[in-house]
Amino acid sequence: MAGAVDPTKRRVIELRAPWSASVCCLSVEPGDEPALATARTVVEEMGGAILAVGCDMDSFQGFKAEVDGLPGKYSPEAGGALFLAVRGAAGAWEGRADVPLDACVGCIAIRRVPDEAGGKAPTAEIKRLFVRPGDARGTRLGRGLSFAILEQARAMGYERVVLDSLERLPHAVRLYESLGFRSCAAYVHNPEADAVFFEAEVADVLAAAE
Repeated sequence: MAGAVDPTKRRVIELRAPWSASVCCLSVEPGDEPALATARTVVEEMGGAILAVGCDMDSFQGFKAEVDGLPGKYSPEAGGALFLAVRGAAGAWEGRADVPLDACVGCIAIRRVPDEAGGKAPTAEIKRLFVRPGDARGTRLGRGLSFAILEQARAMGYERVVLDSLERLPHAVRLYESLGFRSCAAYVHNPEADAVFFEAEVADVLAAAE
């Protein structure tokens, strides 16, 4: 394929302890079909989990088109990033071409938020945080993935992060609050009656975790 990415050149991101020995992240880049194929399945699973609690993201976020077009707004060229969480320490994935679905335990992403009004710090939105059902759940991996994407946001020059969630997802809400996120006004359309919105300064969250 013209312009395809050599999958052995994808970035491998080491997680913080205590997750570093068991899980790492792989960046999903345009043209990296082995990673993209797995990413489509895992992100689609995430959408299915949200649909199971009564929220159809395709009705207001164009979710199906997002999955088909990955990485899309999560590509580096668009100011975003998409990570897959895979079993194994980072060293085990250096130079590896395949990304088997059964090795993947979750995902997380960021996208650039345009500052249409002007005057706000460079802002990214955290998206698609998901830990697949299985033994990875209950290990606080969602926290580890959050730190990984926040470190990526900082490296990309973002100073502020935002996200939305639902009150019917209490584990997610508690995670964000425990990381130091605070409630904020709606920054994007979400028609769900229990939608909640959060913001944080990247440096503050990462400093508190040191």
